[in-house]
Amino acid sequence: MPEISNWWGGLLLPVLTGLLLYRIRKQAYGKAGLYSEPTQALLRALYGFVGALLFGVLISVLFTAGESDMAGNVMLSLFVFAFFVPIYRPECLLGFVLGMTYTFGAVLPMIIGTGLGLVGLVLHAYLRRGLLYAGAKLLPTNKPGVNG
Repeated sequence: MPEISNWWGGLLLPVLTGLLLYRIRKQAYGKAGLYSEPTQALLRALYGFVGALLFGVLISVLFTAGESDMAGNVMLSLFVFAFFVPIYRPECLLGFVLGMTYTFGAVLPMIIGTGLGLVGLVLHAYLRRGLLYAGAKLLPTNKPGVNG
């Protein structure tokens, strides 16, 4: 059975990397083309990739060292982090998968990373935005010229 997952990982990793790099390039350069100047999005993508890569390596090292409880706690802390930082972006998934591939193969980190990305999307893009909107509506505002 391990040969099957190795073959799946051998096929999945290049395809996933190619698709995610295409998405990253499309976000960084937009529709202007290949020869335009990169925007701040490319630097943001680099930071996201390196952060997710280090996170994946940390999880792998903790799991390999026998600290699976600590690895689980670090994984749960990602949900708090996802409220403030968009972890659902393609560079984060790529870094996470590459950081964990040596220890877990490519298939399991891809499945876990996709699930974490979806939860991160809900937390960052919807729950956070809803709470910020509700907070803005509840706070009194002093608008000049409305009542005096």
